[in-house]
Parts: sequence; structure tokens; C-alpha cells
Amino acid sequence: VADIAESLGLPEVSMGMTDDFEIAIDCGSTLVRVGRALFGDRPTT
Repeated sequence: VADIAESLGLPEVSMGMTDDFEIAIDCGSTLVRVGRALFGDRPTT
């Protein structure tokens, strides 16, 4: 995905979340969502 983004001239690649952020970074992600790591699980209703 990072290679495709680069070939299209896209400056950012958003991939990954709390559970797989290390893999996402290894794959070239420039943005990773880590909300659960910071704020914990969402409350259930």
C-alpha cells in the first residue's frame, strides 16, 4: 500500500490500529490509530 501511495504522490499512508501498529509501521504507515492504547476500551451500552 505504501508503494502505491508513493507512486500516486500521496504524502500520508494511514494503516494500522492499537493491536497491529508495529506491523503497520513496518509496512510504511505514516499514520496509525492508537486510541484504545491511550484511552482504553470503549464502554459498552
